[in-house]
Order: sequence, then C-alpha cells, then structure tokens
Amino acid sequence: MKILKILALSVAISLNIALISFAGQWVEGDGTWKYENDDGSYIVNDWYQGNDGNSYFLGSDGVLLVGWFQVGNDWYYAKENGALIKNSWITYNGDSYYLQADGKMSVDTVVDGYKVGSDGKKVIESIKYEVNKQTSVVSPNSRSGGIPAGEYVFYASPDVAHVKIINGSECIVDKYNFIELHEGDLTEVNGLYVPVENVSELDINSPGMFRVGIDIAEGTYDIVPPEDTGRVNIAICTVFNSIPSSKDMEKPENNIVSQKYVYKKKGTISVEVKNGQYLQLLNCTANLRRP
Repeated sequence: MKILKILALSVAISLNIALISFAGQWVEGDGTWKYENDDGSYIVNDWYQGNDGNSYFLGSDGVLLVGWFQVGNDWYYAKENGALIKNSWITYNGDSYYLQADGKMSVDTVVDGYKVGSDGKKVIESIKYEVNKQTSVVSPNSRSGGIPAGEYVFYASPDVAHVKIINGSECIVDKYNFIELHEGDLTEVNGLYVPVENVSELDINSPGMFRVGIDIAEGTYDIVPPEDTGRVNIAICTVFNSIPSSKDMEKPENNIVSQKYVYKKKGTISVEVKNGQYLQLLNCTANLRRP
C-alpha cells in the first residue's frame, strides 16, 4: 500500500511539473505584448485561448493585436487588452458593428432587427444629428426640428477644439466626447451628435472620453503620452463622476475626481477608475495594467 501511495505521489508531481513546463507567458516590450511558449518561441499569426476564457490574436510579428484587424476575409475587433469582442455591438467612429459568437464582424444580414450592410455598419434611420449651423435643442417628443434633448457622444469636425453649448453643457473635444443637451440649449459647433443608447462601446486606442464599465473596464491604466516632436507637448487625463458641464468650471471638486498633466519625459503616470465614472484622454491614450 505504501508503494502505491509513493507511486501516486510521484505521478502527481510529474503531472504538475509537466503542466508548469508547458505553460507559456505574456511578455511585454516597447509597449506591445507577445506570448512566449515554454520553448522560447512565440505565437505568430495564430489565436491564443486564454485561461480567462478570452480569445487573443498574435500577428505576423507576434504582437498582440488590438482594435480592428483582419484574418483571411474576416474582420475582428479586440479590446485594449487584446481580448476579442464577441456577441456584442460596438460603436466605432459613430457607426455600429456586430461581432458574432466567434468574433467575426457581421455583414449583409439582420441582427436584433437591424439591417447590417456589406461594410458591417448597422443601418439605422435618424440616430445621427449633423450640425453645421446654429441649431436649437428641443423636447425629445418635439416634431419641430432641432436636436432632441438627451445624452450624446459628440464627434467634432476637424477644426473644432472647444465646444460650448449656450445655456447648457460644455466640453473639450478630442475626437469624441460625451455631452448632455438640455431643452432650450443652442449649439453652433460643427459635428455629429449620436445618442448614447446607440453607442455601445468606444475605442480607447485613440484619445477621447470613455464610460468606465461599458467602454473600458475599471482598474488602473498607464497613460501613454504623445510622441516627442521636439516641442512642448502636454496631454491631460481627467476622471469625472458624470458627464462634464459648464458647472464644473465653477466648482470642479463636485465632479472632477482627478486631473493629471502628462509629459513625455515625466515617466509613467497612472490613473485608477471605477465603474460609473468617465475617463477623458486629451492628446494621449491609455493601457490597462495586467494583473
């Protein structure tokens, strides 16, 4: 009986050693991630199925891909941590796309009652309001024209740097931003307003504003400063409790949780965000720290 116990223990130890020896690891370098196998080789042009249940794709150079990428004839979208988005709508540059159970972008079909075109975009009527002149904000049920009151993601025209809604919200725009319009407001900035209910997930690989718990996960993020062009290049990272408005200028402590200025030569700056907050990145991006 003692011999059998010793043999069983030896087998168990051997199995554990085998599992450890074949376990690869994530390796970071120059701001990118690769997956190193136990023999020192790297996964290249292939999928990696993580123990967390997520799927990841490593490109031809072994680098973990994020954002949009193509494999064969199919398009996929991965979060900022490389995890493939599945069974979900995402919003990119004001348009909505559906990623199937295997992560492939849907094309030429109908999803949740919405038509999806050959380019993968959801076809919806009257969900975008393009403004190129002075426009009034009206009641959500009004038929008199204008923009219905509510919460929007605002996509600014290239020449817009600062948005101010008369008698209402105010925000600084870098690609896109959340903004709340109230009945009686007047807007005269060029851009595109998309209702938040039609925006499912935004892309943190670009500057902008993001909903914690929806667009990005709560946790600690390392802020990536702008490229060094030889000039003074300052980036700003701000955490809000709610959509920023002109009232924040009077009492910023009521809504601003933290605000940090990011310099290229200042070293790594991190910020912690919680579900329900808003993270605004001006002239910078962010990477979620891995556990």
